[in-house]
Amino acid sequence: VLAVTSNLSAYLHHWQKVKRADDGTPVDAFEFDIRHLVRASSVVMTMTVGVPTVLFLACVCVGMSGIPWALWVCCYGYAQVPFLLAAAVVWVWPHEIW
Repeated sequence: VLAVTSNLSAYLHHWQKVKRADDGTPVDAFEFDIRHLVRASSVVMTMTVGVPTVLFLACVCVGMSGIPWALWVCCYGYAQVPFLLAAAVVWVWPHEIW
């Protein structure tokens, strides 16, 4: 999903350039960029594993060790679902609008 939305956003950005260049100006061919996938995956994995781990360790330091790490990951993941859907919409939207 991350790779598709990222490359779709890049394609829409390229399509806008092609649409504006109707006067015969040469436009480069569209090329996908795998670096978008690597950056997006690192952000998602940090948010999916890193934040619950920090919360778990903070609770252990405070003395609330009754909540297992897997429960932190599940609860935090369920809380992030609306934000991930909104981010997918923002990734697809062309950059010039913002």
